[in-house]
Amino acid sequence: DFKPQIRPFKFIGHKGPVNDVIFTADSSKIISCGEDREIKIWKNSVNGKNKTVKAHSGPVLKISLSQQ
Repeated sequence: DFKPQIRPFKFIGHKGPVNDVIFTADSSKIISCGEDREIKIWKNSVNGKNKTVKAHSGPVLKISLSQQ
């Protein structure tokens, strides 16, 4: 449920289906992975800027973060 003056953010960047999305513990970043073999680390802001990790030879199915 969004208030009329609040809009959800739209993050554009993957070149195919997205398989998983998680938030960091402090919600400052969103991490997504997909069929395009990429992991994207998004700054949780209206700008939707991200860093891309391209180190996989196949689709990335799941993401998890350690508490270290």
